[in-house]
Amino acid sequence: MRRLGVHLARLVIVAVRASRDGRLNLRAMGLVYSTLLSLVPLLAVAFSVLKAFGAQYQIRPLLEHTLTPLGAQRDDIAAAFAAFLSGSTRRA
Repeated sequence: MRRLGVHLARLVIVAVRASRDGRLNLRAMGLVYSTLLSLVPLLAVAFSVLKAFGAQYQIRPLLEHTLTPLGAQRDDIAAAFAAFLSGSTRRA
């Protein structure tokens, strides 16, 4: 139990020092940047797998249902996304 308290106290001290030095904010920004950069290849692979299984034809009704709060723009967004998945540049 004492070991946990010491570890927690060290963690608090390091966090306070890092926030005073401004390094904490810098590390957080770096983490966000690297996360966003890693999402691009992940999405590319996911879209390729979806396209291989023909999901671009099944995903449009799901998108329309999910995007219902957007109103009239829902159809345009769903069509653009489905066209992107199918690899065509024309709008459906």
